[in-house]
Amino acid sequence: ESNCIVVDLIQTNSSHNNLTFINDDILNFISITDLGECSLIIMNDVIEHFDYKEIIEILNILIDKVPKGCYLCLQFPNMSSPFGLRNYFGDHTHKTALTDFKMSGILSRFNQIAFHFNGVEEVGNISLMSLLFAFIYWKIIINICGLFIRGSIGWNKYFFYPNLFCIVKKI
Repeated sequence: ESNCIVVDLIQTNSSHNNLTFINDDILNFISITDLGECSLIIMNDVIEHFDYKEIIEILNILIDKVPKGCYLCLQFPNMSSPFGLRNYFGDHTHKTALTDFKMSGILSRFNQIAFHFNGVEEVGNISLMSLLFAFIYWKIIINICGLFIRGSIGWNKYFFYPNLFCIVKKI
């Protein structure tokens, strides 16, 4: 029963059930729109398409305009992982390389929020047996490679995740 608005530069203006598609620049849209009733904003593979200054501007507007209790979910390529390099450099429109450390620094500018990160694996459509084998194999690789990484270049707990998912809550 929720109403959802999808903002995209490519999508044409239209509606379908509880979905409204708006063709607009996200910065322009959030600047002119009342966000006082939003409970969730999802920016999936969006924020890395803006430069550092624009990211701060977008977050400043969103955090200022949304009500307390609203969640902002950001997914972006994890540049502290070699697996995230493909995601970031595979799209020439990406402008800012982000890590959990860099995004934490950006979000630390804001007083009225709490945030945390999760690593996101890319899992395609695979069979249950393949998934089980991949899970066991992946855990072995993580343990073996983790020993090497800790000893040589330092450790980041999101090293093996190609994407990061940051959950921000206005408090």
